[in-house]
Amino acid sequence: MLNDMIIRRNEIHKLDLDGKVVGVTSGCFDLLHFYHLRYLEKCKAQCDFLIVGVDSDTLVNRNKNKVPMIPEHHRIAMVDALKCVDAVFQMDEIKNIEDFYPIANKVFKNSDTIYGKKVEINNNITAELVIVPDIEEVYSTSELINKIRKEDT
Repeated sequence: MLNDMIIRRNEIHKLDLDGKVVGVTSGCFDLLHFYHLRYLEKCKAQCDFLIVGVDSDTLVNRNKNKVPMIPEHHRIAMVDALKCVDAVFQMDEIKNIEDFYPIANKVFKNSDTIYGKKVEINNNITAELVIVPDIEEVYSTSELINKIRKEDT
């Protein structure tokens, strides 16, 4: 099994994925927390090889008007270290995930929107959009940051 694999989008062809169910997902993963782990584990449970896009600092800033607490290269390394993740790539644009659609059997999201835009899979791509619902007691990174700030005062 492949482990610790940070890839570039143009290196997709180097992956040996014959006969495997390939899943792809993405996110910011700032202040990696329990929900992130459970979400990725649920994704991995539905595929043989899970590829995760980690939003770059620039992408987060442009689309959420926020600066991540944790720099992109640290977030990428932390997601890459999770045993449920097989490969990680940096997402500089929302559409970067689409580079993986031709090899993916499943595209995982926790919602049918990303940064306020509807997630769509082109009709000539065979990947299935799978919505992985939130776990019961979900909290966002923003809520976690606010809680930390409150306790710090």
